[in-house]
Amino acid sequence: IKVAESLLKLKQSDGQLALVGDIQLDTLSANLDGKWLRLAWPLTDSEPEFSAPSGELHFSGTPEAFDLSLSTQLDGHLLEPLDAKLTLGRQDQTIALNAITLKALESDTQLSATGNLDLDSQTVSMEGSWAHLNWPMTGQAQYDWEASAYQPVAGPSKSSAIRNSA
Repeated sequence: IKVAESLLKLKQSDGQLALVGDIQLDTLSANLDGKWLRLAWPLTDSEPEFSAPSGELHFSGTPEAFDLSLSTQLDGHLLEPLDAKLTLGRQDQTIALNAITLKALESDTQLSATGNLDLDSQTVSMEGSWAHLNWPMTGQAQYDWEASAYQPVAGPSKSSAIRNSA
């Protein structure tokens, strides 16, 4: 199926997602590019917790083996405006978070991470770093981390250990 342009509009808001690309129904594979405007969460008429005024995505592959990339700006009640980029992929039973980066537009806040999720063993391994991270990002900060790096590890017990390397 050739998707010349498909425009999805949300009833609850004026958000929309436009997609172009190819979909193969026999193999469940797709190669799609998308752009969105005015997406927010939750998708109700209430005040959104998070919003993404615009963004782009690319998906290529099947449910078992794919590459996905997203690029957007994020904002919300507890967030200052952020540039956000995500690339991940799946190969067999491993989902690889190739990169996630968050960079504040109005401060020095930034965060980056990479990692893997093993679906067979239900384990997660990640590593990353941050600078000037406050929470919440707006108003009076309850938590303030100047700079650090981390390598959390979690297993089927859903517990985790964080090793702070700074």
